[in-house]
Amino acid sequence: MLSRDPVEFVVVARNGFTKKLYERACVEPGTRLRVAVEGPYGAVPSAKAFDRVVIFAGGSGATFAFALATEWSRSAAGADKRLEIVWSMRDVACLQWFEKELAMLSTDSRVTVTVHVTQSRQAKASSADTLPTDSVDRDIEKTAMSPSLPSSRIAIETGRPDVNAVVKAVVETSESTDRVLVAADGQGLIHQHLPSLALPLFKLAVRHHRSHSLPSLSRPPSPTRPTGQAEELPFLRELHKSQRRLPFTVNLPSPTTALLGLLLVLVLLAQFLLPHLPLSYQNLFLRSYPKPAPLSCPPAPTYNPFIQDLYCRVPVYKPSSIYNKSPRSMALAAAAQRVALEFEYSAQDVNRGVYEFIREMDEGLSKQGATMSQIPTYVTAVPNGTEKGLYMAVDLGGTNFRVCSIQLHGNSTFSLTQSKVAIPKELMVAKTSRELFAFLAKQIQKFLQQHHGEHYNAHVERRASVFGPPHDEQIFSLGFTFSFPVQQSGINKGTLIRWTKGFDIHDTIGKDVCALLQTEIDRLGLPVRVAALVNDTVGTLMARSYTSPGKTGTLLGAIFGTGTNGAYVEKLDKVTKLGKGADVDNSTGEMIINSEWGSFDNHLSVLPDTPYDHSLDAESNNPGIQMFEKRISGMFLGEILRRALMSLVDDKSVPLFSDEHSNQNDVHSTTNIDSDSPLRKQWGLDTSFLSITSGDSSAGLKVTRQTLDNDYGISAASAEDAEAVRLIAAAIGKRAARLSAVAIAAVVISTGKLGDPQDIATTSNTEVNEDDVVDVGVDGSLVEFYPNFEEYIREALREIPEIGAQGEKRIRIGIAKDGSGVGAALIALVADKAMKGDVTRPAGGVEGFLGSLWSALNRNLRVMV
Repeated sequence: MLSRDPVEFVVVARNGFTKKLYERACVEPGTRLRVAVEGPYGAVPSAKAFDRVVIFAGGSGATFAFALATEWSRSAAGADKRLEIVWSMRDVACLQWFEKELAMLSTDSRVTVTVHVTQSRQAKASSADTLPTDSVDRDIEKTAMSPSLPSSRIAIETGRPDVNAVVKAVVETSESTDRVLVAADGQGLIHQHLPSLALPLFKLAVRHHRSHSLPSLSRPPSPTRPTGQAEELPFLRELHKSQRRLPFTVNLPSPTTALLGLLLVLVLLAQFLLPHLPLSYQNLFLRSYPKPAPLSCPPAPTYNPFIQDLYCRVPVYKPSSIYNKSPRSMALAAAAQRVALEFEYSAQDVNRGVYEFIREMDEGLSKQGATMSQIPTYVTAVPNGTEKGLYMAVDLGGTNFRVCSIQLHGNSTFSLTQSKVAIPKELMVAKTSRELFAFLAKQIQKFLQQHHGEHYNAHVERRASVFGPPHDEQIFSLGFTFSFPVQQSGINKGTLIRWTKGFDIHDTIGKDVCALLQTEIDRLGLPVRVAALVNDTVGTLMARSYTSPGKTGTLLGAIFGTGTNGAYVEKLDKVTKLGKGADVDNSTGEMIINSEWGSFDNHLSVLPDTPYDHSLDAESNNPGIQMFEKRISGMFLGEILRRALMSLVDDKSVPLFSDEHSNQNDVHSTTNIDSDSPLRKQWGLDTSFLSITSGDSSAGLKVTRQTLDNDYGISAASAEDAEAVRLIAAAIGKRAARLSAVAIAAVVISTGKLGDPQDIATTSNTEVNEDDVVDVGVDGSLVEFYPNFEEYIREALREIPEIGAQGEKRIRIGIAKDGSGVGAALIALVADKAMKGDVTRPAGGVEGFLGSLWSALNRNLRVMV
């Protein structure tokens, strides 16, 4: 930028935007364009405060130099000050860019300009015959000195400037009291000379330091130095002394360093010994104290702790003093607080919910047809991150079919390759099962040919040769995620109960879907074995267990998204409804259970039931069931908020989204709701709006108000309207999180893993390094994106006596992704190992005790290191 008033730029045309700008200027000179300017960034020191100023510039970077120089010329006072511009350019024609600035600077006798031409037109033209240097110089000067350019103060030279010599000359001719500024543009000319520039600049600093030293502080010359030689600065003297010391000299630490070292040793000892103390002694050291209220609490006192907490958790918002104290605003705030209070779920309610949840879990394990289904999955171990191998997974979850191959690296990481294809609509309603499953097998064949062609071709050749069919290690184990209701009777056996999601193939009902897919795979001669039938929630548990830090197996995989469900590791002897003839691998003594907890407490003995919950259920497609899910999942939370807001809109005594005149609104307009607003329609408010408004920290809640206007037809909503909406949305989200904590706590307490979290069967018997952690994997938009969702869960966990503050700290909650892909492949791995008898569990007896002792020593040793 050359000047600010008017704003003026010099632009070099290269590629992209600058090239197009140049072409436009050539075609339409003098044309006007609308532009957006951003910056500048950083700051440049004021040049007028310096006595000597040297500015280096290259090419178009001279905009910086001339802007700084013209500012210095206008504002710097003093005839003894000097400014020098050293400008490098490829072609002398660049001088024409700054005719006006050069003319202005030529009137200031304190300013000199030296131009270095590195590549003139004449030099470029003489490729074979080199012109004499004096001839080139004369041609350059003749070309440069046009009538409009001043020549008296412009020195033109060929070749690159000697930056070191320029700076050295300035330093040597400066007085010891002078302030010198050396500046450069961003072209990089001066940066390569920085090391050599340090010495002259440092000498100037020494002279400046000595000239400003007080006489009373001056010292006589050192007896070892000749008189008249500059005295060493103190820090240089110390540096020279340190260099003369012997390399093996050992200095004792200072008292401060010794004290810090002692404190570090005490902390490490405490960390090693504290976990082995009785719990009563641990509480003396680990007692938790309530956190102070955040700064976002309401300015006016709120006498209900639940409402106070809602205000304190949302981002800071300071309402306008003009409107927040009016009777209208106070009435709206009171009505919003009344509705928000209906969603309070107290600590007593949480504990009652946990006890009922455990009761229904036990009931579902013992009999068919219970409220909570507790479906056995026949998966008997979880991974621990050390597994290796190449496995496949397919996912038929709706209108798309996905094929994946997953390479497990054995260090909790994996590489995934996948393809996806749409299911033809005619196959979704085919007459026979074979039509659909033959299509699925054909997609698996195409995937193998494209991504694993060498393995596939080798398999085909082996089948055609005299060596016969391949060995087991040459067969891909595949996990089949089939997201439709099935009755599972083995790890790779499950009969279809009914179709959903637009599928309707009567021939498939009551048949084993794994066997149907395997039959079509075998028809094509593919090296694939359907090893496991997978539920996506179980896959979430497996994916988290593989990628979680440490070697402790994951206890629970939970979904908190559009729907909600959980799968967890249960003792096999508690699953009494299996019967003795079940096809179960009992080598680990455990099995993963798909709880289907969305149907918890369908009879509403402990679940909250507001008027908004009641009306939502009555008008849903499945009234009376999935009552837990209807209070937690993203499919329903938006509708709950919509009904709560409409109850206030329909109440004429509450001024929500209504104004008598424009003076009652901080945007000086009146709020209106469109007649066809989604707010007036069932399922019209998306749950994502709860996340938007609960996390809105914009001035005047601008984001919430814009969303109401753009997405829901509510124009000119006031800040008070937005605050009322945000308060109710926060209450609904907090209740959902606390209900989610009920499910997590019930699983942790029922399984007893908080007392022995390492007692989870994994695919290998490796050491456990984090035996005091209970790992929980979660997935879904609510837990991932809703503000404070995990914080609310943990707050509720601390209110349960069987967990408490100490137990809550030991529950690790982490995001798990792609249960239908990675998780399905891991289940195929477990099934493969179970078939080979290779799944193990932690050893018991003396061996287990010694292994646990060694793990504890190893973990604490690593902590100390």
